[in-house]
Formats: sequence, structure tokens, C-alpha cells
Amino acid sequence: MRCHTPPSIGGAPTDFRLDVYEDTPLADGRVIRGARTMARFIAYRAGEQGTMPPDFPRNDGQRDTLVNWWENGAPLGGLERNRLPRAELLSELSQADDELVTLEYEVSDADDDLVSGSVRVGDRVIAELVKNGRGSASINPATLEEGDHRIVATLTDDLSRRDVTMGTLVVRHADGNTAPDVTLGNSLFDGLLSDLQFPLNLTVTLSDPDPADALSFDISAFRGSEEVAIESGVAAVVGENVFSWTSAADLPEGPGWRLRIVASDGTASSTYESNRFYLSHQSTQLTYADVEPLLYEACAACHHDGEIPGPTAPNFIAGPDAKGNVDLLRGRLYRRVILERTMPPPSADAIAQREGLPWRALSAVELAIVGEYLLGGSPD
Repeated sequence: MRCHTPPSIGGAPTDFRLDVYEDTPLADGRVIRGARTMARFIAYRAGEQGTMPPDFPRNDGQRDTLVNWWENGAPLGGLERNRLPRAELLSELSQADDELVTLEYEVSDADDDLVSGSVRVGDRVIAELVKNGRGSASINPATLEEGDHRIVATLTDDLSRRDVTMGTLVVRHADGNTAPDVTLGNSLFDGLLSDLQFPLNLTVTLSDPDPADALSFDISAFRGSEEVAIESGVAAVVGENVFSWTSAADLPEGPGWRLRIVASDGTASSTYESNRFYLSHQSTQLTYADVEPLLYEACAACHHDGEIPGPTAPNFIAGPDAKGNVDLLRGRLYRRVILERTMPPPSADAIAQREGLPWRALSAVELAIVGEYLLGGSPD
């Protein structure tokens, strides 16, 4: 649990959580895989192999329990006298059109069950997959219509589900205007963008309840106090707007970049900031055929095309999806294999022996080859 709940540690993937039983879709289209979907993988890695958790081996009885649980359908179980989860708003409610309102809350359960859920203001979800303990989420009241908006936590302990009203956010606009709300459909989390990926189509989504507003947005890239304008005054409509980012040549190479999108209706504005990404201007003559043998030698112990699928070990060694997974995981591969050197893990050799697969550590020269390939955009 200490690795597979947010914030994840030890390189645990963000799309697989052990405090969630059922798969849970997010607003951006991603799906968090829960324990039931991953039961076979859990039973295999933690039960049959015993390689998870890596630093705290389970005893034989615990490993047998995990295998038994999967073989019997990964049941949830239950309590006859289950008590419902609770949520409480900790922060004072204040409202100003030009300031974010940060809502601090606490989620608890009298049975010590693991709780998941969401927090919304009116119809807008501002926190997804909340969990036991304290949390916070922010919303710009300028993007909400005038009126009283209930603050509701929808919670489940996987035995029961309930809505808990924590308070009401009262929104009044001095000029009667509601600012547009803006989001980015592209996920740049852990991404590595290279010149090969440009032009890059960005999906900018706007919502605005004022029908007469003329909408526009500005896009820039920033890193700390450094900011580079990409485009300003782009005419927009309510809904999805596809913007072509033609080139990132004006941005210095390196990690820590984020996109900032400022949407305006001519009277008020709102801002969206993306997750961080690494920008590379390097090119390469290497192809997937050049690095696939190296990836096989170093990674096949866990990342082969086998019967045990899962987000913790996506296949990028063989099969029709292998090259696509390399592209999808380009940033994570570069960070963990080249920069941090946390992959392959120390257990890779033992896993490879059990699987009857080869394994060896890559030399400095071979790591440089893989790094060049990833920074060059992982060409075909």
C-alpha cells in the first residue's frame, strides 16, 4: 500500500492503485485499475513469484493467501455491520472572483476501511480518487455561474456508497460575467517531447455559460520563472479546439517544462497549467531495431510478451504493441533507465532466472545508445 497509493513511490505506476477495488475512470479519460482487475498480476508477482513487495518479502502463508484469493474470483468480502465513510470540510469558505478557492477536507471511516471517491462543487469534479485522511482541491469561482453550489464528497468503502454534503460555495459576480473554464486534453505527464513529435496537435477544451462571449486563448511554455510565448489571441469556441503547436525550437532543451493556457472572454480569464515534460532537440539515426536487442537483454525479465499483463510491466520487447509502448513510455524509460538508473530493479536477475529468460546489466556505451534513441524521439 505504501507504494501503490498516491503519492506513489518507488516507481509504482500511477494507473494502478491498491486502495481501489474496482476500475475507476477519470475525467480526462484515463482509467485507474483496481485490485480486482489486477488480481491475477498481484497473485503472480506477490504470491507465486514473491518478488513484490521488493523490500518486504511475504511469508509462505501470505503468498498462498494471495493466490487463493485470485483463484476464488478475487472476492471483495464484507462486514455485516459496515459503517459509512465520512467527509468533513476543514477550511473556511471564502469567495473572490479573481482568486482560487482552496477547499481542505478530511475523509475518515469508523471501520478503518479504505475509502475512495471524489469531491465536486456543483456539477464540477475538483478532486478524483480521494482517500482516507486530509486532502485539498482548488477551484476558480469566476468560472462558475452565479448561485449556490453544494460541495459534495461521493465516497465508497467498496461495501457502501454515499454522498456527503460538506458545505455550500456561494458565487456572486460583480459584473455578472462568468469566466471561461479551460482544460487540456493531452496528457504530458512524464512525457518526453522531441522535435520528431512536432507539429503537435493540442486539444484545448473551453466551457462558458455566457453565449455572447467571444472566446480566445493564449499558450505559453514555462519552467520556473522562464516563460516562452507559443501563440496568443487564438480564436476559440465552446468545446474542443485543436491547436497545432508547430515547433518548440524557441524552448531550451531539458526537463521541467509545463504548458500554460490562459482563456479569456474579453472581460475575465482563467488559467490551466499542464504536468511537466522533458523537451529534447536531439536527433538520431538509430531505429527500434537497433535498441530492441538491448531492451530485451535488460528488460525482458518483466517486460516480455507473456500471459501476465499489467501496468507495472507493459510489454515493449515483442509483439504488435511493443513499439507503441516504447513511444508511450518514452519519458518514463528515459527518466528511470538513463537518469535515475532505478530500472532494471535489483530483483531483475532473480526474476529472469525463474522465467528462464536472459538478463544482464547494460554497459555505459549501451545505455548511451538507448538514451540517444529516446531523446531522438524513438523513431521507427
